[in-house]
Amino acid sequence: MAGLTESQAIMVRLISTGLLALPIFTSETYFVHRAIQARSLEDVLVFKDLMEEGKAFVEPAFLSTTLLGVDDRGPVEYFFGRMNTWIAVLSKSGRYIVQELCEVPEYEVLFDLGTSFRILSFEDTMPDEEHDTSPSQAGRYRIVMEEI
Repeated sequence: MAGLTESQAIMVRLISTGLLALPIFTSETYFVHRAIQARSLEDVLVFKDLMEEGKAFVEPAFLSTTLLGVDDRGPVEYFFGRMNTWIAVLSKSGRYIVQELCEVPEYEVLFDLGTSFRILSFEDTMPDEEHDTSPSQAGRYRIVMEEI
């Protein structure tokens, strides 16, 4: 694992191994969600390019997503209110982690490093506006992807 110290590499291997003991979350109906703040238009257009080229990509790190916003726990907008890029993922092997000891329980689905994904759709909901990171552009970019 390039760029990691020996102790960091050991920690990553332990986490990956530990994930195997957790239940798999798989669904063809419910998406898990992630939001990011794309600093530049180029950052987010990488997803569009991947979709148009039909190329899969490998996520080099762990990918944390949430089930919040999927059903009666509330809308995605509430949880990702200020982020300009919202991502929905169909999971095949993400591991389900329930953290009920928190004030607001998190229903996390964690993907192991090295998981492959394909972009199914990319939408810019404000195509005539300049890209920026202000709250007025929350949810501007909508990306749907699937684990492969």
